[in-house]
Amino acid sequence: MITAGLLKLYGDELVRGVHVRRPQTFRRAPDTCAVREMAQYLAFASPCAFRTAKLWRPHVVHAHFVVPTGALAWGLHKACGCPYVLTAHLGDVPGGVPEQTRGLFRFFRRPARGIWQAAASTTAVSSYVADLASRAFGGRPKVILNGIPPCQPPEIHPAAEPLILWVGRMSIQKNPILAVRALALLHDLPWRA
Repeated sequence: MITAGLLKLYGDELVRGVHVRRPQTFRRAPDTCAVREMAQYLAFASPCAFRTAKLWRPHVVHAHFVVPTGALAWGLHKACGCPYVLTAHLGDVPGGVPEQTRGLFRFFRRPARGIWQAAASTTAVSSYVADLASRAFGGRPKVILNGIPPCQPPEIHPAAEPLILWVGRMSIQKNPILAVRALALLHDLPWRA
């Protein structure tokens, strides 16, 4: 597995039987990536990926994100002949996070479409992302939800105060305002979130 090294977490290590390679990419945050950092990832991860593919001859390459890692998967496909699968998440699809990627897709929409269409298979983490990808790139990705299996909700007793936990980034695409508005509708119920 090849992923971005960040902060003090870079280099090669064996994690539960998986060889993880983290080339240093000088990325500043673990949960966001600027366009400049995407370019740095391609520059630093490409030599590692091509060396690994040449030695190991993978049967398939799985790349998360159409941009930038899809470009690396496409390059490996062209150089080594191995097919690749793409998983779209949101910010890597036009319209997903327009305030962050509008400028990026002005230049890279057409190449991203070619990378998407050359993939052996495509997936998306939600039906919303699948719809965006279909409109931007064509085809219909298989939706593989990125989450936890459904569970039986706990029984709520009227005398008990419900405790609600939300786990997720407070970013616009997660729509935290919707959660606040939904909780405001529960004015008859004493709750804590």
